[in-house]
Amino acid sequence: KEEQSAQTKNKGFKLVNAYWVNVFAPNLVEAIRFHLRGSGARIEGDQVILRQTMSIQYMKDFPLWVLNGVIYEREPFVNFNTIREVRVLKSAAETNRYGALGNAGVIEITTE
Repeated sequence: KEEQSAQTKNKGFKLVNAYWVNVFAPNLVEAIRFHLRGSGARIEGDQVILRQTMSIQYMKDFPLWVLNGVIYEREPFVNFNTIREVRVLKSAAETNRYGALGNAGVIEITTE
């Protein structure tokens, strides 16, 4: 009931993992902005920087995106209304299962 009343008051926003998702956002970064800020990520335009990489071979600043277990190097298309969980992984211990691809961090999204 609390979640429904909060969603009614904040039309266009959905509560996911204690942060709001903007269901009318123009892109995924804007939709999950509150999750990213809560994790300490830097947002520059429509790019997200979770952590800088140190390896020259895998030099990249943008994170790996994982949508329902499928890996994307760029922001995937997703219906923001169906987002059920967002996890922002920054530490080496959290991202080690993705190997070198996860050097710059990982954003895991689960949908309904």
